[in-house]
Amino acid sequence: MRARGMPLGLLPGMSYEEKEVVLQPGDTLLLYSDGLVEAHNPEREMLGFQQVRG
Repeated sequence: MRARGMPLGLLPGMSYEEKEVVLQPGDTLLLYSDGLVEAHNPEREMLGFQQVRG
């Protein structure tokens, strides 16, 4: 699943898309903010989505 739309709580009265996923034993769920993918290493390179995916 991938988030789309406006950030939660940014605009009052905003409607949001809803999805449901059933997690099975052994599944992993990672909740993160943009701060993770925008983090920089000592060489000042941004981490990015590919690095988070592994």
